[in-house]
This record gives sequence, C-alpha cells and structure tokens, in this order.
Amino acid sequence: MTTARSAETGQEPRAAGPGAVLPGAQIPEGQGMGRVRLVQIYRVGSAVLGALLLAAFVQAGTALYGNEQARDVLIERVDPATLEQFRLSTAITGQDTAIRAYAEEGGREHVEQYRSAVRQEAASAARMRRLLAEVPGHEEVDRLLAKATADSRAWRTGFADRVAAGPGGQGIDRGESRWRATCSSRRAAT
Repeated sequence: MTTARSAETGQEPRAAGPGAVLPGAQIPEGQGMGRVRLVQIYRVGSAVLGALLLAAFVQAGTALYGNEQARDVLIERVDPATLEQFRLSTAITGQDTAIRAYAEEGGREHVEQYRSAVRQEAASAARMRRLLAEVPGHEEVDRLLAKATADSRAWRTGFADRVAAGPGGQGIDRGESRWRATCSSRRAAT
C-alpha cells in the first residue's frame, strides 16, 4: 500500500492510533514529589483542609458557647443588679428626704416613709449580693456595697433614728446637720 507523501515535509503521514510507548527500562525514575501521584496529593490536601475546617467549626462553637454564657451572666445577673443599685441609691436618698421632712414639718407619715426606705435599702442590698454572688470579680462590688450600707447604718444610728424618735417639726440643729453632711460626703465617695 502506497501513501502520499506530505508536500511540506516530504514524509509519509502517520497512521492514527495510540502513541509510542517507551519500554519500562527507559522511563526515568521520579524524584521527591514526582514519585507521588496527583490523586495522592489531592487526598492529602483534602484531609488537611477537612482537619482545618473541623478545627474552625470547633473554635466557632466554643466561642458561641462562651458568648452565650457571658450574655446570660449579663442579662440574668449584672443588669438586674444595676437596677437594684439604682433602687438602693433611691432608698438612701429617700431616707434622708423623709427624715429631714419629719424634722422640719413633723408628721408620722414621714417616719413611715423613712422606715419604708430603710427596708428598701436592706432588700436592695441583699438582692444585689445574691445576684452578683456567681459573677466573676464580684468581690470589689461586695466590698463597696458593704461600705455603703455600713455608712448608711452609721448615719441612721447617729442621726436619723434619733430624729425619728423625737417629736418632729423642731428643725435640725447644727450638730445634726454637720453629722448629715459628713455621712453624705462618705456616701458620695463610694
């Protein structure tokens, strides 16, 4: 069978079919990564990527859990304690206002307002302590709360309870006024 030669190269055209295969002895031996097949590289890469994704999901889950715990502490403990601090401050101010009104005007309703404010102070302080007992770092707040309630108790013992036991409507003398100013400056410092 004769075939036409190519006009450009002068060679006979090749027959269609598989390419030439070198004998096994003539194939060069691979070096380093050349010995690893492409499929093996993809498998190792996929395993590494899977491990990194798993680590990222574990870290994200841990962060979400920690965030949820911190959110619960804030909403269930710190926010209500902050509200109680406002109530405590209002109760202390209410005691001062009621006892001064009683001293100036008389009237047992002012004494009852004073006693109610004393009860509110005790209830607010107890609730703050209970709410903050499980919050990390609550010791400093407990110390300040103890100081504020001790100062308030000293003010009541040294001034307010004596005025409430008196006849009322007599005004406040200079010594009592100085005691009140001293206790007020202590409360302002806390």
